Amino acid sequence: MKKTFILTPNVPHESPIHFQRDFATSELTGIMQKTLTLVEESKALGYVSIHPIPSGYDFTAPLTNPDQMAAVLGQYWKLSEYLLTVYPKVKPAPSEIEIINDEGNAVGTVPTVQ
Repeated sequence: MKKTFILTPNVPHESPIHFQRDFATSELTGIMQKTLTLVEESKALGYVSIHPIPSGYDFTAPLTNPDQMAAVLGQYWKLSEYLLTVYPKVKPAPSEIEIINDEGNAVGTVPTVQ
């Protein structure tokens, strides 16, 4: 199934992007070089920053995984309805964390800041 995307920037230094994605064949056409550069940088890191900041998302195959594509595009462009539905959801932080001593044993807990 081929989808066409027209995304407007959510930062002042970017331009709108227009591209097509065939999810059956993984064919991607019309993507800008800037976007491919962002993808390559994120692949090298192994993750991409997502909202809410400072959250991250594992990044392995952004050109074939719609959720990873949405994660990288969401950094600079307003996502379409479809890309919003596949955008990674951040798990809430735990209400407390364990304190571990030098021997690796749990010795207590402390509340986290929410």
